[in-house]
Amino acid sequence: MGVRARATSAEKNVRSAAFVVFALSLLGALHALAEEARPTAPGRSVLPPPDVDSFRVRAPSPQWDVGVVLGGGAIERQDSGFGGEFLGALELDVVGLRERFREVGLGGRLRVGTLGFKDFRASLAPLLTLPLSDPVALDLSFGPLLATSGQGPLVGFEGSLGVGLRSVNLKGHYAHVHTLVFGYSQTFALGDMPPSEETIAIWAGLRVDGMWFVLPFGVIF
Repeated sequence: MGVRARATSAEKNVRSAAFVVFALSLLGALHALAEEARPTAPGRSVLPPPDVDSFRVRAPSPQWDVGVVLGGGAIERQDSGFGGEFLGALELDVVGLRERFREVGLGGRLRVGTLGFKDFRASLAPLLTLPLSDPVALDLSFGPLLATSGQGPLVGFEGSLGVGLRSVNLKGHYAHVHTLVFGYSQTFALGDMPPSEETIAIWAGLRVDGMWFVLPFGVIF
């Protein structure tokens, strides 16, 4: 009888301990659920995750570049038809709003040059830069054109598309640009000027950054 009584007492103690553990676990779970369901107090704020992109370095804006375009194209002159001509031009462009490679840039471009050394032409146009893949970008420009001829000035328009390397300078405002440029231009006679002076040009050229032309002088001097 004594042994059986001690066994019964031990079983009761185990059951009591198990019940206490179960009750504490249940209370802990209920407390956790209550904390999750409780609305945030006015004095407490849940901070959003940090914007990783905001920690990256942004380039100074705007950025500018000087380049030389060398190429050729098909030129139609009213008095002589189509013919191949040399193309040479000096370009200055300024691009703003583009502080990283993957951002769109907006600015302007000034281009002065010649077709076949038979005229002098200048165009000023807005410039749109679209990122393709670091550091490749697409440049689009379209604007008015002013040209000279043996009979006087000509007016017209010029549009161009360039694709290639356009850097983003994180420490300064000068960006290096090397692109393949395709263009179309057309000029119209003014006043009593004969229509034979009008031209249509479809051209292509390689735009080389002006740094390569200035670098030898920097090394010498």
